[in-house]
Amino acid sequence: MKEISLVEMSTVSGAGGLIDGDYNGAFWGSILGAIDGFGTGAAVGGKYGGAGGWLIGGIAQLVGLTASAVGAGIGGFLYGGIVGYDVAKPYIASYREM
Repeated sequence: MKEISLVEMSTVSGAGGLIDGDYNGAFWGSILGAIDGFGTGAAVGGKYGGAGGWLIGGIAQLVGLTASAVGAGIGGFLYGGIVGYDVAKPYIASYREM
């Protein structure tokens, strides 16, 4: 039986990112990382941005929801593309446990 090198293993699995030289894994990692990051950012931003009453709290929640969703979506896109979705998924999920 042939021993598989680390480069061959990451290429065969299709789960790597740009750091492993797997462009297909980087593409899907960036897409899924952006979707997962956007959803997580919206949940976290909406949860922590609501203090301050009706007027100020509503504005804070709207800005917090939007800014954190967009920021986390961009961050998930970049991180998922660089390291791959299998590595980025537990990292993004750790923010939902806060």
